[in-house]
Formats: sequence, C-alpha cells, structure tokens
Amino acid sequence: GALSAMLLKKYCECDVTIFETQNRILKKVLNTGNGMCNISNENCNDIDNILNYYNTDKICDILRVFNVNKLKEVFDDLGLIISSDSSGRYYPLSRKASSVIDVMLRQIEKENINVCLDTEIIDIKEGFVLVDNNRKKYNFDYVMNPVRHLTAEIFRVSVKIIKYEGGKKSAQKRIYS
Repeated sequence: GALSAMLLKKYCECDVTIFETQNRILKKVLNTGNGMCNISNENCNDIDNILNYYNTDKICDILRVFNVNKLKEVFDDLGLIISSDSSGRYYPLSRKASSVIDVMLRQIEKENINVCLDTEIIDIKEGFVLVDNNRKKYNFDYVMNPVRHLTAEIFRVSVKIIKYEGGKKSAQKRIYS
C-alpha cells in the first residue's frame, strides 16, 4: 500500500492518503524475510513459471509491467540499493527491513502523503465516500486498495484508478503502460 501510494504521488501528482489499521505504518515490513525484508525474487520475471504455480493471469499482468527491474529502479531512486542472494531473492544491501522502512517513510514525508493510523475503512459509499471504524467519512475523487479483499480487483497491471463523474464510473488513468 505505501509503495503504491508513493508511485501514485509521483506519477499522478495528486493528493494521496494512506489508511493504516495499525498504530504504525509499514509495521508488517519488519517481518518479511526474517527481518531482512525479502523485497522480491528474480524468478518473478519468469512469467511461465508463475503460471505453473498460481494459474492466474492477474499476477502475470502486473509482473509483465512492474517487474523486478522496475522495482529495483524505484528503490534506487529512493536511495536504497537492493541486491540478490544466490537463490535470486532480493534484499536491501544492509539486509535490514528497517532500511526499507526508513527510505519509504522519508519519501512519504517528503511527498506530503497523508497517513491515517489506527483507521480501518469499513465501507465505501457511491462517489467514493469512505467510512472508517469510527463512522468518520472521507470524500475522495479516486480510490485504490480501499479494503484488503478488494485489492486484486482494484490494483491491476497498470494501476487503474476509477473516478466517479455524475455518479458513473468513467475515466481511467494509467501509471505504467
């Protein structure tokens, strides 16, 4: 979610808000790769191999556009060097998840991305009115990844962002094509 927000801010130049159910953003990153933050895997570029395991075009569509090389570019732009081990797993050079969190938090702050902690979005009303666990309402023109179970439908190969105009879904904006 945080990486998606950063990419939206960079490529769409729009106001971005992250809603985090926990009391700290990026907390889950600390547990990835036994604390070393396994960012990706060289085998993610092998689309045919992925189809053998997952039998889904959705994941492959995303990886065709946003592959390991693109991810390395993104982290390089943030000042984080990532490298692979002998098995093709990518980690930050420091082998510490905290390095990834530090550069991402720095970028979120630099880009003035809004972060709402301890906030769970429980409903989305027509016109992208989000309702949180305290029944507070937020109005947005665009929504991406509003609820975990909607992630696969909303986050697609080119990160489609749907805008409501006059109560109807209309414009789509592509970040990567």
